[in-house]
Amino acid sequence: MRTALVTDLSFAGVDGVPDTLPAPGAVNEHPDAPAVRIDQDVVAWRKTFAPPARRGASL
Repeated sequence: MRTALVTDLSFAGVDGVPDTLPAPGAVNEHPDAPAVRIDQDVVAWRKTFAPPARRGASL
């Protein structure tokens, strides 16, 4: 069974300082082994919002 996480806002829709900034992880399925997927839009957004956030969380 897999669980899907969905969002209520786009990155552009977030205003103010986040209290908790999640760090979602993702992988691409490959026959040999899963490979980490890096979304450059997520990386850029985190660089902007991570410094003022009170805490981070890894998902």
